[in-house]
Amino acid sequence: MSFKDFKQYKFNEDTFCPHPWVSFYPSPRGDIYPCCIAMKYRPPSKVDPNKSITEMMNTDAFKQMRLKLMNGERAKECSDCWIREDSNVRSDRNVMNEQSLRVKKRREQLYDAVDRTNADGSVDDFKVSYLEFRDNNICNYKCRFCNINSSNSWVKEWTEMNRMHDAPPNVNPKTGVSWSGMDWTQLDFENLTNIHMAGGEPTAMDSTYWLLEHLIEIDRAKHVDIGIVSNSSRLVYKKKNILELLSHFNWVNWSTSADAMGKAHDYLRSGGLDDWDKVEANIFAIQDFIDNRVANGKFKFHSTMNWSNAFQWWDMKRKLDIDNPNPINIEVFFSTGPHGHGINDCPTEVIERIYDFYKTKNNYKEVEQILNMCEKWMPKDKETNDKRWVHLSRYKEEQIYLDHSRNQVWSDVFPEWKDLWLSIPLPPRVRYQVEPIYPMIREQIANNPGKYFK
Repeated sequence: MSFKDFKQYKFNEDTFCPHPWVSFYPSPRGDIYPCCIAMKYRPPSKVDPNKSITEMMNTDAFKQMRLKLMNGERAKECSDCWIREDSNVRSDRNVMNEQSLRVKKRREQLYDAVDRTNADGSVDDFKVSYLEFRDNNICNYKCRFCNINSSNSWVKEWTEMNRMHDAPPNVNPKTGVSWSGMDWTQLDFENLTNIHMAGGEPTAMDSTYWLLEHLIEIDRAKHVDIGIVSNSSRLVYKKKNILELLSHFNWVNWSTSADAMGKAHDYLRSGGLDDWDKVEANIFAIQDFIDNRVANGKFKFHSTMNWSNAFQWWDMKRKLDIDNPNPINIEVFFSTGPHGHGINDCPTEVIERIYDFYKTKNNYKEVEQILNMCEKWMPKDKETNDKRWVHLSRYKEEQIYLDHSRNQVWSDVFPEWKDLWLSIPLPPRVRYQVEPIYPMIREQIANNPGKYFK
């Protein structure tokens, strides 16, 4: 296939994705990816202060990725998108293709990038039009399914769990903060059309406000679309109101990351902070801002479903979307790690319960997605099923430690799962209190095992 053919829409629509041609994502670890979806795999490049963006984006790994996606091969780095698409669920690749081809400026930028692509997959003079801005891992939350790579608030617990050897190589051992190390002045701001901000928590980062203020100062704000994924726990940082800054931009897409309401939200997301009431007040303020203060915009929930919140997710959907006179769009994403968290890592009994619950609900697109994913992830054999029980065992062990650290109790938050929770076996050294994996709670467990093992 020639690159000229691409301009005539003759590229392989089943695999092509614009990200490796126009996107730039330096992670807080200093790794460079085409997008956040690819982060499960070895990074195709790394931040190097001695190299240009073009050099960093033309490693052998990036070149091979481009060639595969153009020629109908599935790049392994894109596996999460393939999983969603194989289950008839809209993927990030689908969204990126639609946005790139629908908007004239982005379409022209993509065509130009393809024109600068060589036969070996390299791109001459790589120009960033889509920026994944996650400059560091600073976050005021420590979500149960997260880790120190994306939240520095995990540093105390990771230290206690003897996991700091898996922390980013550039992490500060005291604060838990890691930085991308990227010199953002390298960017051609005149070429930027889209910025996606996530974290960490973007509203808690100095760099977020620097970037927004810089774009306003150079009169680029009205030419840039801003997407932001936030826990929505704060709107003011160091006397700077992020909504006031965002009002200067052409288009704003605000996604609130929340997976349940009330104490389930506080359990899964905030790390013990009693935050839901504040978050709920903020989301209505953000919705009002999007509706009345920006020329173009969208507000939605970026909601992650794991097996523990699978039932309570529906309650949130009903309250904020279905039964709300001013509905808030709640999109569902599926946790696929760490082990024991995601529905994809659950034994048959767990998945069947979730499937049976949602098959009785009305025909919303999210319900269809949940049912499709349940069918796809159902264990195919006894060996797989048994392995997943082992993963749940390790998951339960970790939750016991975190419950102690954060003064929470899993089964109090998810009573609908209590019978199954009790049936999950613990690793022998914990079950028999011979050598708990977390020595700092050995005495507490011995004195009150019912609190931690229920």
